[in-house]
Amino acid sequence: MPHKGFFRSIFCIDDDKTDLFIAEKYLKGLLVNPEVMLFMNGKNAIDKLMDLRQADPGGLPDYILLDLNMPVMDGWAFLDEIYRMRIDLWCDSAIYILSSSVDVTHVERAKRYPIVKGFISKPLNREKFRSTFLSALPDV
Repeated sequence: MPHKGFFRSIFCIDDDKTDLFIAEKYLKGLLVNPEVMLFMNGKNAIDKLMDLRQADPGGLPDYILLDLNMPVMDGWAFLDEIYRMRIDLWCDSAIYILSSSVDVTHVERAKRYPIVKGFISKPLNREKFRSTFLSALPDV
């Protein structure tokens, strides 16, 4: 059985409450005491990133799980805002796109953002989270 991973915090940004619930459940079951912060749109997550940056630049999330289709600020606008504000220069977060369809144009567009490390396709399940997060852990 693989060991549980250690991460400071993870942002989950999705307007679907069920997907947020499932993501939080799997993350808390897979990782050791992660701080999982849930956001219903990209604007609220950007605001929190800015607050964290001012309070403690070392306290930024390790991972950001980002849905593309949301009201207020969608995933693409979130990524554009990260680059506009130059957050990518001080943020070591790895972003994974959450998507119900992995459209080839979305994959190509996401490659333009070095902070985006991959896609997790919906529907979400335990094995997708296990392969994403445990493969990122260093060998112990």
